[in-house]
Amino acid sequence: MLIGTVSGIFILGVVGRAASAGIALFTGNSINPSLRGALEVVVIGACIGAIGGILLFVFRNVCRGNGLACGIIAGLALFIFSTLFVLVNGKFAFNMSFMQVFTLSVVAAVFMIYGIFTSKLIMRFNGNRRNQ
Repeated sequence: MLIGTVSGIFILGVVGRAASAGIALFTGNSINPSLRGALEVVVIGACIGAIGGILLFVFRNVCRGNGLACGIIAGLALFIFSTLFVLVNGKFAFNMSFMQVFTLSVVAAVFMIYGIFTSKLIMRFNGNRRNQ
């Protein structure tokens, strides 16, 4: 869970904030950086990362297969759960515009990168523990 939290802070928080700034620049909108916005993304990334760490731990114990595949599956599952959570709360209206599909695909890629990175970190730490 700690590995998932730390990965969530860096990948979902920092990289997610950079991706949102890149999308804003791509669309011609202002970036509007603020300390509150950066901290909010980092805290949410940590919370989702902790959940992702648990989810990845379960996936890795159930499938016992390729860590890369488990990471991608965990990242996509987190993306789907996060998107459904936002849809249920009514904060998102899906209208199939190009920019919305582009934004969702960038966010899905960030979640998959999170899953792969976290899976590789878990494999590295478990490998170090086994070698001692």
